Amino acid sequence: MAISVRGVGHVVLKVRDLERAVAFYRDVLGLKEVARHGGHMAFFSAGTNHHDLAVLALGPDARPAP
Repeated sequence: MAISVRGVGHVVLKVRDLERAVAFYRDVLGLKEVARHGGHMAFFSAGTNHHDLAVLALGPDARPAP
């Protein structure tokens, strides 16, 4: 069963693994990847805005979220 996202506010999420996050938001949630920046950020659109969601890779040694 696929999930269909209709809209998202402007959100930036910090992740450890950029490619894993890209695969999830693109392939599982169906968001369109619209841009990358510097090898550590990816931007996604739900269709209304240029981008609604960005993921920022901090690397595998990033501290866990509080």
